Amino acid sequence: MSWELENWETISIETAKLYFQEAIEGLKETAESAKIVTNRGWLTMNILITLAILLIGFTTSQAIQDNFGLLFQLGILVILFILASGFFMFKTIRTYHINTPGTPPQYMATPELNKIEENETQQQSVLIAMLGEYQRRIDDNVEKNGVRIRHYKKALHILFSTIPAIVLYIVQYFIFWVF
Repeated sequence: MSWELENWETISIETAKLYFQEAIEGLKETAESAKIVTNRGWLTMNILITLAILLIGFTTSQAIQDNFGLLFQLGILVILFILASGFFMFKTIRTYHINTPGTPPQYMATPELNKIEENETQQQSVLIAMLGEYQRRIDDNVEKNGVRIRHYKKALHILFSTIPAIVLYIVQYFIFWVF
Protein backbone atom coordinates (compact mmCIF):
# COMPACT_ATOMS: atom_id res chain seq x y z
CA MET A 1 0.00 0.00 0.00
CA SER A 2 1.57 3.27 -1.04
CA TRP A 3 1.10 6.40 0.94
CA GLU A 4 0.45 9.75 -0.70
CA LEU A 5 -0.02 12.84 1.40
CA GLU A 6 -1.89 15.67 -0.23
CA ASN A 7 -1.40 19.25 0.90
CA TRP A 8 1.62 18.37 3.02
CA GLU A 9 2.44 22.07 3.25
CA THR A 10 -0.48 22.52 5.64
CA ILE A 11 1.01 20.15 8.26
CA SER A 12 2.97 21.96 10.94
CA ILE A 13 6.47 20.83 11.93
CA GLU A 14 5.23 19.92 15.42
CA THR A 15 2.46 17.74 13.98
CA ALA A 16 4.89 16.09 11.55
CA LYS A 17 7.26 15.35 14.45
CA LEU A 18 4.41 13.75 16.38
CA TYR A 19 3.49 11.62 13.34
CA PHE A 20 7.12 10.68 12.94
CA GLN A 21 7.45 9.54 16.58
CA GLU A 22 4.37 7.36 16.11
CA ALA A 23 5.81 5.97 12.87
CA ILE A 24 9.01 5.01 14.70
CA GLU A 25 6.96 3.22 17.38
CA GLY A 26 4.90 1.43 14.72
CA LEU A 27 8.04 0.26 12.93
CA LYS A 28 9.60 -0.95 16.19
CA GLU A 29 6.41 -2.89 16.93
CA THR A 30 6.55 -4.71 13.59
CA ALA A 31 10.20 -5.61 14.22
CA GLU A 32 9.29 -6.92 17.68
CA SER A 33 6.48 -9.01 16.17
CA ALA A 34 9.02 -10.56 13.82
CA LYS A 35 11.21 -11.53 16.79
CA ILE A 36 8.26 -13.14 18.56
CA VAL A 37 7.35 -15.20 15.49
CA THR A 38 10.97 -16.30 15.11
CA ASN A 39 11.30 -17.31 18.77
CA ARG A 40 8.07 -19.32 18.64
CA GLY A 41 9.23 -20.89 15.40
CA TRP A 42 12.52 -22.02 16.93
CA LEU A 43 10.77 -23.46 19.97
CA THR A 44 8.36 -25.42 17.79
CA MET A 45 11.19 -26.53 15.49
CA ASN A 46 13.09 -27.90 18.49
CA ILE A 47 10.01 -29.88 19.52
CA LEU A 48 9.63 -31.20 15.96
CA ILE A 49 13.27 -32.26 15.78
CA THR A 50 13.01 -34.06 19.13
CA LEU A 51 9.84 -35.87 18.06
CA ALA A 52 11.36 -36.80 14.71
CA ILE A 53 14.51 -38.23 16.30
CA LEU A 54 12.50 -40.30 18.78
CA LEU A 55 10.16 -41.63 16.13
CA ILE A 56 12.92 -42.35 13.63
CA GLY A 57 14.80 -44.28 16.31
CA PHE A 58 11.79 -46.32 17.32
CA THR A 59 10.63 -46.95 13.75
CA THR A 60 14.13 -48.01 12.76
CA SER A 61 14.22 -50.44 15.68
CA GLN A 62 10.93 -51.90 14.42
CA ALA A 63 12.42 -52.31 10.95
CA ILE A 64 15.54 -53.99 12.36
CA GLN A 65 13.29 -56.50 14.14
CA ASP A 66 11.61 -57.22 10.77
CA ASN A 67 8.37 -55.97 12.22
CA PHE A 68 6.81 -53.94 9.41
CA GLY A 69 3.33 -54.06 10.94
CA LEU A 70 0.93 -51.33 11.93
CA LEU A 71 3.34 -49.82 14.44
CA PHE A 72 6.01 -49.35 11.77
CA GLN A 73 3.50 -47.90 9.28
CA LEU A 74 2.10 -45.45 11.83
CA GLY A 75 5.66 -44.42 12.70
CA ILE A 76 6.41 -43.65 9.04
CA LEU A 77 3.14 -41.71 8.71
CA VAL A 78 3.84 -39.59 11.79
CA ILE A 79 7.42 -38.95 10.64
CA LEU A 80 6.10 -37.71 7.28
CA PHE A 81 3.67 -35.35 9.02
CA ILE A 82 6.45 -34.05 11.25
CA LEU A 83 8.70 -33.47 8.24
CA ALA A 84 5.90 -31.59 6.46
CA SER A 85 5.34 -29.48 9.55
CA GLY A 86 9.10 -28.91 9.79
CA PHE A 87 9.15 -27.68 6.19
CA PHE A 88 6.69 -24.88 6.96
CA MET A 89 8.37 -24.15 10.28
CA PHE A 90 11.69 -23.77 8.45
CA LYS A 91 10.02 -21.22 6.16
CA THR A 92 9.03 -19.33 9.31
CA ILE A 93 12.48 -19.21 10.92
CA ARG A 94 14.77 -18.94 7.92
CA THR A 95 16.74 -15.76 7.43
CA TYR A 96 14.50 -12.82 6.72
CA HIS A 97 14.95 -9.07 6.34
CA ILE A 98 12.90 -6.76 8.50
CA ASN A 99 12.97 -2.98 8.23
CA THR A 100 14.18 -1.11 11.30
CA PRO A 101 14.12 2.56 12.35
CA GLY A 102 16.72 4.94 11.03
CA THR A 103 17.15 6.51 7.62
CA PRO A 104 20.48 7.03 5.86
CA PRO A 105 21.07 10.69 4.93
CA GLN A 106 21.24 9.84 1.24
CA TYR A 107 17.48 9.19 1.30
CA MET A 108 16.68 12.39 3.15
CA ALA A 109 19.00 14.93 1.52
CA THR A 110 17.64 14.98 -2.02
CA PRO A 111 18.37 17.53 -4.76
CA GLU A 112 14.77 18.77 -4.47
CA LEU A 113 15.41 19.59 -0.82
CA ASN A 114 18.35 21.84 -1.72
CA LYS A 115 16.05 23.94 -3.91
CA ILE A 116 13.90 24.89 -0.92
CA GLU A 117 15.26 28.07 0.61
CA GLU A 118 13.31 28.34 3.85
CA ASN A 119 14.65 26.31 6.77
CA GLU A 120 11.21 25.52 8.16
CA THR A 121 9.97 24.28 4.81
CA GLN A 122 13.09 22.11 4.43
CA GLN A 123 12.54 20.56 7.84
CA GLN A 124 8.88 20.03 7.09
CA SER A 125 9.73 18.45 3.73
CA VAL A 126 12.26 16.07 5.31
CA LEU A 127 9.78 15.01 8.00
CA ILE A 128 7.05 14.35 5.45
CA ALA A 129 9.45 12.37 3.23
CA MET A 130 10.56 10.31 6.24
CA LEU A 131 6.93 9.68 7.19
CA GLY A 132 6.32 8.26 3.74
CA GLU A 133 9.44 6.09 3.99
CA TYR A 134 8.44 4.79 7.43
CA GLN A 135 4.95 4.00 6.19
CA ARG A 136 6.49 1.97 3.34
CA ARG A 137 8.69 0.10 5.84
CA ILE A 138 5.79 -0.61 8.18
CA ASP A 139 3.69 -1.94 5.29
CA ASP A 140 6.61 -4.11 4.14
CA ASN A 141 7.16 -5.51 7.66
CA VAL A 142 3.46 -6.22 8.15
CA GLU A 143 3.38 -8.11 4.84
CA LYS A 144 6.51 -10.15 5.68
CA ASN A 145 5.24 -10.94 9.18
CA GLY A 146 1.89 -12.00 7.73
CA VAL A 147 3.56 -14.50 5.40
CA ARG A 148 5.72 -15.87 8.22
CA ILE A 149 2.69 -16.20 10.53
CA ARG A 150 0.77 -18.08 7.82
CA HIS A 151 3.68 -20.54 7.49
CA TYR A 152 3.78 -20.94 11.27
CA LYS A 153 0.03 -21.66 11.39
CA LYS A 154 0.33 -24.21 8.57
CA ALA A 155 3.10 -25.98 10.47
CA LEU A 156 0.99 -26.06 13.63
CA HIS A 157 -2.08 -27.34 11.76
CA ILE A 158 -0.03 -30.18 10.29
CA LEU A 159 1.55 -30.95 13.64
CA PHE A 160 -1.79 -30.98 15.46
CA SER A 161 -3.33 -33.14 12.76
CA THR A 162 -0.79 -35.82 13.71
CA ILE A 163 -1.99 -35.98 17.32
CA PRO A 164 -4.57 -38.72 16.59
CA ALA A 165 -1.90 -40.71 14.78
CA ILE A 166 0.54 -40.24 17.66
CA VAL A 167 -2.11 -41.35 20.19
CA LEU A 168 -2.90 -44.37 18.02
CA TYR A 169 0.82 -45.06 17.74
CA ILE A 170 1.27 -45.01 21.52
CA VAL A 171 -1.84 -47.13 22.14
CA GLN A 172 -0.73 -49.64 19.51
CA TYR A 173 2.72 -49.75 21.09
CA PHE A 174 1.33 -50.58 24.52
CA ILE A 175 -1.12 -53.14 23.12
CA PHE A 176 1.71 -54.75 21.13
CA TRP A 177 4.00 -55.04 24.16
CA VAL A 178 1.39 -55.80 26.83
CA PHE A 179 -0.55 -58.44 24.91
